Amino acid sequence: STSGGLLKFDPFYNKFTLIGLDHGLVYLDLSSISMDSVGRFWLGGGAPRGCLQVYDFENGLVTFFEDDLVNSIGKIVMDDDMVLMVYEGIEVGDVGFLEFRFDENGIPEYKDYYNNLSNENISIIHDLDIGIDSIYVTTDIGLFSGSKHDNLKFSSNWHHDSDNVLDGISFKQFIRDESTYLFSN
Repeated sequence: STSGGLLKFDPFYNKFTLIGLDHGLVYLDLSSISMDSVGRFWLGGGAPRGCLQVYDFENGLVTFFEDDLVNSIGKIVMDDDMVLMVYEGIEVGDVGFLEFRFDENGIPEYKDYYNNLSNENISIIHDLDIGIDSIYVTTDIGLFSGSKHDNLKFSSNWHHDSDNVLDGISFKQFIRDESTYLFSN
Protein backbone atom coordinates (compact mmCIF):
# COMPACT_ATOMS: atom_id res chain seq x y z
CA SER A 1 0.00 0.00 0.00
CA THR A 2 1.15 3.54 -0.71
CA SER A 3 -0.09 7.08 -0.36
CA GLY A 4 -1.08 6.87 -4.02
CA GLY A 5 -3.00 3.59 -4.10
CA LEU A 6 -2.04 -0.07 -4.33
CA LEU A 7 0.99 -1.29 -6.28
CA LYS A 8 0.77 -4.72 -7.90
CA PHE A 9 4.07 -6.32 -8.89
CA ASP A 10 4.34 -8.93 -11.65
CA PRO A 11 7.65 -10.79 -11.08
CA PHE A 12 7.48 -12.51 -14.49
CA TYR A 13 7.50 -9.23 -16.40
CA ASN A 14 9.28 -7.31 -13.61
CA LYS A 15 6.53 -4.69 -13.86
CA PHE A 16 4.50 -2.62 -11.38
CA THR A 17 0.88 -1.67 -11.95
CA LEU A 18 -0.70 1.11 -9.90
CA ILE A 19 -4.24 0.32 -8.74
CA GLY A 20 -6.00 3.62 -8.16
CA LEU A 21 -9.22 5.52 -8.71
CA ASP A 22 -9.60 4.27 -12.29
CA HIS A 23 -9.61 0.69 -10.94
CA GLY A 24 -12.37 1.36 -8.43
CA LEU A 25 -10.56 2.53 -5.31
CA VAL A 26 -12.31 5.40 -3.54
CA TYR A 27 -9.41 6.76 -1.44
CA LEU A 28 -5.71 6.46 -2.25
CA ASP A 29 -3.84 7.43 0.93
CA LEU A 30 -3.45 3.92 2.33
CA SER A 31 -1.92 3.26 5.73
CA SER A 32 -2.37 -0.52 6.06
CA ILE A 33 -2.97 -3.63 4.01
CA SER A 34 -3.92 -7.24 4.69
CA MET A 35 -5.06 -10.15 2.53
CA ASP A 36 -7.92 -12.51 3.38
CA SER A 37 -8.19 -16.24 2.66
CA VAL A 38 -9.80 -15.70 -0.76
CA GLY A 39 -7.13 -13.24 -1.95
CA ARG A 40 -8.93 -9.95 -1.40
CA PHE A 41 -6.94 -6.97 -0.15
CA TRP A 42 -8.16 -5.06 2.89
CA LEU A 43 -6.91 -1.48 2.63
CA GLY A 44 -6.98 0.89 5.60
CA GLY A 45 -7.17 4.59 4.84
CA GLY A 46 -4.71 7.06 6.35
CA ALA A 47 -5.65 10.36 7.97
CA PRO A 48 -7.82 12.27 7.53
CA ARG A 49 -10.13 9.68 5.93
CA GLY A 50 -10.03 6.46 7.91
CA CYS A 51 -11.95 4.28 5.52
CA LEU A 52 -11.77 0.58 4.71
CA GLN A 53 -11.74 -0.72 1.15
CA VAL A 54 -11.85 -4.42 0.33
CA TYR A 55 -10.45 -4.92 -3.15
CA ASP A 56 -10.38 -7.96 -5.45
CA PHE A 57 -8.13 -7.83 -8.53
CA GLU A 58 -10.73 -9.70 -10.62
CA ASN A 59 -13.92 -8.01 -9.35
CA GLY A 60 -12.69 -4.58 -8.25
CA LEU A 61 -13.98 -2.92 -5.10
CA VAL A 62 -15.95 -5.46 -3.01
CA THR A 63 -16.99 -3.14 -0.21
CA PHE A 64 -16.27 0.30 1.23
CA PHE A 65 -16.72 1.42 4.83
CA GLU A 66 -16.31 4.91 6.22
CA ASP A 67 -17.27 6.55 9.52
CA ASP A 68 -16.98 10.29 10.12
CA LEU A 69 -15.49 9.64 13.58
CA VAL A 70 -12.59 7.50 12.29
CA ASN A 71 -9.48 9.46 11.27
CA SER A 72 -7.23 6.56 10.22
CA ILE A 73 -7.09 2.77 10.13
CA GLY A 74 -3.95 0.94 11.18
CA LYS A 75 -3.12 -2.74 11.46
CA ILE A 76 -5.69 -5.18 10.07
CA VAL A 77 -5.84 -8.77 11.38
CA MET A 78 -8.25 -11.61 10.66
CA ASP A 79 -9.16 -15.18 11.39
CA ASP A 80 -11.82 -17.42 9.82
CA ASP A 81 -14.84 -15.39 10.93
CA MET A 82 -13.60 -12.06 12.28
CA VAL A 83 -11.62 -9.07 11.04
CA LEU A 84 -10.25 -6.47 13.46
CA MET A 85 -8.49 -3.22 12.67
CA VAL A 86 -6.87 -0.54 14.80
CA TYR A 87 -8.36 2.91 14.41
CA GLU A 88 -7.60 6.43 15.56
CA GLY A 89 -10.62 8.67 15.94
CA ILE A 90 -10.95 12.35 15.15
CA GLU A 91 -10.92 13.22 18.87
CA VAL A 92 -7.56 13.31 20.65
CA GLY A 93 -7.08 10.09 22.62
CA ASP A 94 -9.80 8.14 20.80
CA VAL A 95 -8.06 4.88 19.87
CA GLY A 96 -9.52 1.42 19.61
CA PHE A 97 -10.35 -1.24 17.09
CA LEU A 98 -13.21 -2.01 14.71
CA GLU A 99 -14.80 -5.44 14.26
CA PHE A 100 -16.11 -6.83 10.98
CA ARG A 101 -17.74 -10.23 10.35
CA PHE A 102 -18.38 -12.06 7.07
CA ASP A 103 -21.96 -12.46 5.88
CA GLU A 104 -23.25 -15.67 4.23
CA ASN A 105 -21.73 -14.57 0.89
CA GLY A 106 -18.32 -13.81 2.39
CA ILE A 107 -18.83 -10.04 2.21
CA PRO A 108 -17.50 -8.16 5.24
CA GLU A 109 -20.00 -6.31 7.43
CA TYR A 110 -19.21 -3.79 10.15
CA LYS A 111 -20.26 -5.06 13.60
CA ASP A 112 -18.83 -2.88 16.38
CA TYR A 113 -16.00 -0.78 17.78
CA TYR A 114 -14.04 -1.20 21.02
CA ASN A 115 -12.17 1.57 22.81
CA ASN A 116 -12.75 0.85 26.51
CA LEU A 117 -9.90 -1.53 27.33
CA SER A 118 -8.87 0.18 30.54
CA ASN A 119 -9.85 2.84 33.05
CA GLU A 120 -6.43 4.38 32.32
CA ASN A 121 -5.88 6.51 29.21
CA ILE A 122 -4.49 4.62 26.25
CA SER A 123 -3.01 6.92 23.64
CA ILE A 124 -1.52 4.40 21.18
CA ILE A 125 -2.35 0.88 20.05
CA HIS A 126 0.84 -0.61 18.67
CA ASP A 127 -0.36 -4.10 17.80
CA LEU A 128 -3.51 -6.21 17.59
CA ASP A 129 -3.72 -10.00 17.35
CA ILE A 130 -6.41 -12.69 17.31
CA GLY A 131 -5.80 -15.96 19.15
CA ILE A 132 -7.95 -19.07 19.27
CA ASP A 133 -10.22 -17.69 22.00
CA SER A 134 -8.74 -14.28 22.76
CA ILE A 135 -7.92 -10.89 21.32
CA TYR A 136 -4.58 -9.29 22.29
CA VAL A 137 -4.00 -5.55 22.18
CA THR A 138 -0.53 -4.08 22.70
CA THR A 139 -0.70 -0.46 23.89
CA ASP A 140 1.49 2.27 25.32
CA ILE A 141 0.43 1.17 28.84
CA GLY A 142 0.83 -2.58 28.35
CA LEU A 143 -0.70 -5.72 26.94
CA PHE A 144 -4.44 -6.38 27.23
CA SER A 145 -6.35 -9.56 26.44
CA GLY A 146 -10.04 -10.31 26.24
CA SER A 147 -12.06 -13.40 25.42
CA LYS A 148 -13.73 -13.40 22.00
CA HIS A 149 -16.85 -14.67 23.79
CA ASP A 150 -17.14 -11.79 26.31
CA ASN A 151 -18.72 -8.39 25.81
CA LEU A 152 -15.52 -6.40 25.19
CA LYS A 153 -17.29 -3.04 25.37
CA PHE A 154 -16.62 -3.11 29.14
CA SER A 155 -13.13 -2.57 30.55
CA SER A 156 -13.92 -5.14 33.26
CA ASN A 157 -13.80 -7.86 30.56
CA TRP A 158 -10.25 -6.93 29.53
CA HIS A 159 -7.23 -8.28 31.40
CA HIS A 160 -4.15 -6.09 31.80
CA ASP A 161 -1.58 -8.84 31.28
CA SER A 162 1.48 -6.72 32.05
CA ASP A 163 2.49 -7.19 35.67
CA ASN A 164 4.42 -4.73 37.83
CA VAL A 165 7.76 -6.08 36.58
CA LEU A 166 6.93 -4.64 33.17
CA ASP A 167 5.69 -1.21 34.29
CA GLY A 168 7.13 1.67 32.30
CA ILE A 169 7.85 -0.43 29.19
CA SER A 170 6.03 0.60 26.02
CA PHE A 171 5.21 -2.61 24.16
CA LYS A 172 5.39 -2.45 20.38
CA GLN A 173 4.47 -5.92 19.18
CA PHE A 174 3.00 -9.16 20.47
CA ILE A 175 3.67 -12.50 18.79
CA ARG A 176 1.99 -15.66 19.99
CA ASP A 177 2.71 -19.18 18.80
CA GLU A 178 4.13 -22.01 20.93
CA SER A 179 5.74 -19.30 23.04
CA THR A 180 4.74 -15.72 23.61
CA TYR A 181 6.97 -12.79 22.71
CA LEU A 182 6.70 -9.11 23.57
CA PHE A 183 8.85 -6.50 21.91
CA SER A 184 9.50 -3.10 23.39
CA ASN A 185 11.25 0.09 22.32
